[in-house]
Amino acid sequence: MNLLLKFIFLFLITELSKIDCWETRSCGTNPSCEFKQTFLSQITAQKFPKHCSTICGFLIIQKTDLNAEELTGLFKNIRILVGGLQIVGTKLENLKFLAGLRRFVQDNRYGFSSERFKITYNPELRELGLLNLTTIKSRSLYIANNEKLEKLNLPKLEVAKCLRNNCTIRVSIKTNASKFCITLKELNAFTKKRNKCDLNIDSGICIPENEPRVCTVPTEGCERLIGDLNITKGFDVRKVESLKRLYGTLNITNTDFTDFRFLGNLTRIVRLGYKTALVVVGNKLLRNMEFPKLRRIDSEIRRFAHFADNSEASHADFKSCYALRKAALQKGGLWQQFGDGRSCEQIEFPPTR
Repeated sequence: MNLLLKFIFLFLITELSKIDCWETRSCGTNPSCEFKQTFLSQITAQKFPKHCSTICGFLIIQKTDLNAEELTGLFKNIRILVGGLQIVGTKLENLKFLAGLRRFVQDNRYGFSSERFKITYNPELRELGLLNLTTIKSRSLYIANNEKLEKLNLPKLEVAKCLRNNCTIRVSIKTNASKFCITLKELNAFTKKRNKCDLNIDSGICIPENEPRVCTVPTEGCERLIGDLNITKGFDVRKVESLKRLYGTLNITNTDFTDFRFLGNLTRIVRLGYKTALVVVGNKLLRNMEFPKLRRIDSEIRRFAHFADNSEASHADFKSCYALRKAALQKGGLWQQFGDGRSCEQIEFPPTR
């Protein structure tokens, strides 16, 4: 049975990868759906393949003389864009003229910029509003310096990842409106399991309404906590026994715990902003640093964790060191876990004196 499930899984992965290959290959076989002008304006719009559902090219909408209604007419049939997209310096309030777009796939044959999906310096932009976009396959996604942008509004986004399985997508969303926030669904699209993602998101997380298992303070039955989790001596562990995902920093300081089994359901920590994701300090009775189900730590900084002034036994726990490093998608190098610069390998095999 397990062998059959593995076969089905591999088959699905193979077939899904063919979708992107077919999309990129189709561009060379259907030149009538290629846009070779790059900059979109009143003049170049005359050559835009507006009747195609799959459009190939590097589209740059920059200080364009086309209004939102005209752009809507050009893009009304689009479902897939292969190549690149940059929207820079416009007066657009949203990008709903691209509401029909479902998939964006990077293709380096078009354009010259490394920033394949870029939306910047649009002073009136309040939301993206790509209402049907489900998939972004690109090496980078850059949304920045849109001073009125308060939300993405990508309600159907499911996958945002690098085109190939062995590369990392860099997601930069920063310097937008002070009220800007990203939804849990949008954030989860960037941080899906097995998705290698380099986050640079200067943003709060939108607080969802009518979500009983989402909380902003530790609460019994809560599965997703938005905000830092501060655990000190006397903390009621019943409040976090159901917790599966933490969107903030996990601080465990000056407790008398010997292990972290009370966080037995925690599978992921996501820490936006340039801050440490995990802090464990001053736990003198701690003997085992294992987080039983923790499989992923998303952090913008390499030194994602800080351990200090705990018990000697915990300082020798190299197995948990490896597990935490793996969860943060880091393969090697020095990780100053205990504040003394030792790597997991140096903890496991300390130098002889």
